[in-house]
Amino acid sequence: MGGNAYINIEKGYPVLKNTSKIIDYVKKNATELFEHDRIIIRESGCLGAEDFSYYLERCDGAFYHIGCKNTDKNIGAPLHSSTFNIDEDCLKYGVMIHVKNVLSYTNE
Repeated sequence: MGGNAYINIEKGYPVLKNTSKIIDYVKKNATELFEHDRIIIRESGCLGAEDFSYYLERCDGAFYHIGCKNTDKNIGAPLHSSTFNIDEDCLKYGVMIHVKNVLSYTNE
């Protein structure tokens, strides 16, 4: 049919690959801090893109969610949407796990 095509492939975000050692800290610390039924561990990754992947190109780390949705308070819009909001009660849990992770890592 005589058609032509041009392809322009643009490089996107790098793969976000958590460091196993750091994930072990996060799992251990989460189970020490929080009730078991509040911890969700994904068995497989997701295909979303995240700026955090650039950090992990330069140092060890782990990307995880602290859980900011609360359907009882009608807070549940998707991340990066115009209606996104957080249940601010999650912030204390985020601080707790972040501090415990840092202390675990630095006390190695």
